[in-house]
Amino acid sequence: MNQEIIEHLKLADPVINQLINRIGKCTLIPRRNEPFDVLVSSIISQQLSEKAATSIKNRLIKSRNLERPFNPKQFCNLEVEALRKCGLSNSKSEFIIALANLVINGDLNFSELEKYDNDLVIEELLKIRGVGIWTAEMFLIFCLGRLDVFALRDAGLKRAISDLYGSRYKNNATELLHLAEKWRPYRSVASWYFWRYLD
Repeated sequence: MNQEIIEHLKLADPVINQLINRIGKCTLIPRRNEPFDVLVSSIISQQLSEKAATSIKNRLIKSRNLERPFNPKQFCNLEVEALRKCGLSNSKSEFIIALANLVINGDLNFSELEKYDNDLVIEELLKIRGVGIWTAEMFLIFCLGRLDVFALRDAGLKRAISDLYGSRYKNNATELLHLAEKWRPYRSVASWYFWRYLD
């Protein structure tokens, strides 16, 4: 992580400064993950705790003899019922299989997405069944390595901010966005520290 980014955040916000001193080095950037794996992992994680999502991913790996990072070929020929047995809902199973086929058929080109700005990436990803704004934002952060993404709908992020700044932020989008302005243009990095705080 570029030290200038860390110094910017430390100077911008005393709470972030304390988190950085406590947690240490940010490993978010420049690590960039496989795009299909990130989308599948995010779909699995939707509305689940990290523990529950990890359990499902581990069952997938074990029962279907899969490896990480997940790739489209692992899923395109699977039946919905095979994924359901690993703990996925019917809809999530359908979404993941459909996503695998989109990539294999060339209807979703991750290399093209890298060229787009954040808003256009989100717009394109929202065309995919099972991908909502939160999933698209996770893709921007954990796959494309975009530095200035603030996932307003992320429950963990809101919980951490509420703990650290006060309960008035928990369900108040206006207040959250106003608070996050001080972290620009590195809101993804600030978010990473809040997630690590929860860990």
